[in-house]
Amino acid sequence: MIVEIGIGLAALGILAKLAGRRTGSKAVTSSAQVTGSQVIIHNRVMRAGNISYTLTDDDLLWLARAIYGEAGTHREGGIAVAWALAQNHLLIGSNPPRMGTFAALTRAYCQPINPVWQDVNSRQCQRNPSACAPERIQHRRNLSGMAWNSIPESVRNIVTSFATGALPNPIPGLTEWSANRYATARQNIGGNWFGTRA
Repeated sequence: MIVEIGIGLAALGILAKLAGRRTGSKAVTSSAQVTGSQVIIHNRVMRAGNISYTLTDDDLLWLARAIYGEAGTHREGGIAVAWALAQNHLLIGSNPPRMGTFAALTRAYCQPINPVWQDVNSRQCQRNPSACAPERIQHRRNLSGMAWNSIPESVRNIVTSFATGALPNPIPGLTEWSANRYATARQNIGGNWFGTRA
């Protein structure tokens, strides 16, 4: 299993490099309305002002799981989730980013892969028992354990293109999302409302 993950992630790195060559290694920018900075992604490096972060294979695997859990195979929804996480990671908090790794932020923010939503005894599940039915917890556990090659190809393509900087940002400056509309939500993409923190 570990060998399979390693091979899959090595292939991801190769695909990301090839995709960067195909697109001419063109960086995509996001005009962030939160801080006035831009988030730029180029060949796995995310930048905003003087903060930079290099996406690892582990970051990209968790991003793929998050996209699949949050948006399924909806392309625009998956792209929006990826950009919201990147902007959240670089634009909220201080240098270094508050959550440490991009994978850590992704797991903490995305309910489908967040470990606290996989434990029926957690505070979140105790407050929201209907969200923690046994089948929902099992689904989250299965999603969190998905190998790269078992994630739909369309989702993997979003992740590899995003990491090279080939995907335009549909939600400049937006850092949050929810399935339900909220006060600062601005845009609905793929069933999720994207906005900023109140």
